Amino acid sequence: MHSATGKEKLPSPDPAAAAIDYDDANRIMFRPDRAIGPDDGYSVRMFPLIKHAPVPVDMHIVNRGIAHRIIHADDMFTVMPGSGPAPHVPAGFAGMRVMTRGGKSDWLAFQGASYFRSSGALDQYGLSARGIAIDTGIDGREEFPAFTSFWIERGAADALTLYALLEGPSVVGAYRFVNRHGRSGVVQDVSMALWLRKDIARLGIAPLTSMYWYDEGNREQGIDWRPEIHDSDRLVIHNHAGERLCRPLGNPPYPAINSFLD
Repeated sequence: MHSATGKEKLPSPDPAAAAIDYDDANRIMFRPDRAIGPDDGYSVRMFPLIKHAPVPVDMHIVNRGIAHRIIHADDMFTVMPGSGPAPHVPAGFAGMRVMTRGGKSDWLAFQGASYFRSSGALDQYGLSARGIAIDTGIDGREEFPAFTSFWIERGAADALTLYALLEGPSVVGAYRFVNRHGRSGVVQDVSMALWLRKDIARLGIAPLTSMYWYDEGNREQGIDWRPEIHDSDRLVIHNHAGERLCRPLGNPPYPAINSFLD
């Protein structure tokens, strides 16, 4: 762990992960029999290091108040058959995902930088969240701090608690996620403490992120054969005044910021 005032030494990407592209990543599977915890809807499987998530993350399991590091082993991942040669799986983990009972799908995932996401009532993913946003939408480079260590703890029968260390050039953070998966989707109770290493121009708390290129309303922007390409196509807000706001998303040629006050 690195202090807020000490000399920063952030984890480096694994060079071998650069060779694992999207198709290769989909062939690499964590073995179900190596999952952390019983198959009760809260078992945990690891993500491999890949091109778009190349930084190793330390993983731990907490048992009766004592943390034990999860050590990578070559037999944890298996490579499914494909059209090309089998990719070499780098040693290490890029994150984790929490599986439904039976292991057919996941309902919570942490992978890459400080990104995480959870499923809704229909077991579908929507927006991704981030642990923090630094210098978004202003001149200069945006900073992307990363979760570098996780601690997994099973307490109550219907909850999974995750602790995470966030590190970046400008900030250190400690996070606690209490996660429950019910019929209406996932409920997360998130708490955090932040220590700044340097001054930050713009700090974003509880940021959400998505992807939008074009939809059927502005098809002329697209050069692809598909009628629309996006993760989200509108923003819907139900505020404290009881108002319901709906704003279609666009793809302007310049950065644009919209503010909504509640």
